[in-house]
Amino acid sequence: MFNDAKGQNSLIFVLQKEFDEQKRRENRIEVTRGASDNATPNISSLIEHIQKHVEKQSYQDNLIEVFDSPVEQGELDESPWFILNRVEDEKIINKMNSVGKEPSTLLNIYEELITGCNKVDKRLLDNVTSHDVQKYSIKMGDGVSVLTGKELNAISMSKVESELVRPIKIQTY
Repeated sequence: MFNDAKGQNSLIFVLQKEFDEQKRRENRIEVTRGASDNATPNISSLIEHIQKHVEKQSYQDNLIEVFDSPVEQGELDESPWFILNRVEDEKIINKMNSVGKEPSTLLNIYEELITGCNKVDKRLLDNVTSHDVQKYSIKMGDGVSVLTGKELNAISMSKVESELVRPIKIQTY
C-alpha cells in the first residue's frame, strides 16, 4: 500500500466522530487493507480511491480490501486491538469456541519470526550455549539476519560468520 513500506502488511482503519454515545459504542470499525504487492504510485491517489469505497461494508479490488471489523468502537481501550477479522470470520470462530476447545488448549501457539524486529533476545540466548555466546560475543540486541538459500549463496562470509548460520523452519498453515 505504501511504497516505502515494502513487504509490510499496511492497513488503515477509520473511527468516526459520533456525538451519540450509544451509536459511537456500537460503531463497527471500517478496515482498509492494501492488497499485497500492489503499491500505488502516490499516496494521494490511494487516499482518494479509499474514500470512494470506505463506506461499503465489503469491497475489494487490485489495490485495497475494505471490510467491517467485528470489533465495535466501544470495545477499544488501552489494551491491544485485534480488528483484522471480518464479521463472518468472527462468527465462525465463536461457533468453533462454543462447540469445542479453544485452539490454545490443543496447539502450541507462539510467535515465530517477526520481520524487521530480528534481534538477539532471551529466547534466542536460551537456545545457544554459553560457550558460543562467549566465543562469538553474542549480546542482547545484536541483529539477526534472515536469509533465503539463494541470498545465502550469493554472499561471501568469513569462517566465523558461516559458523553462526543456522537453518530455521517457518511453519505454514
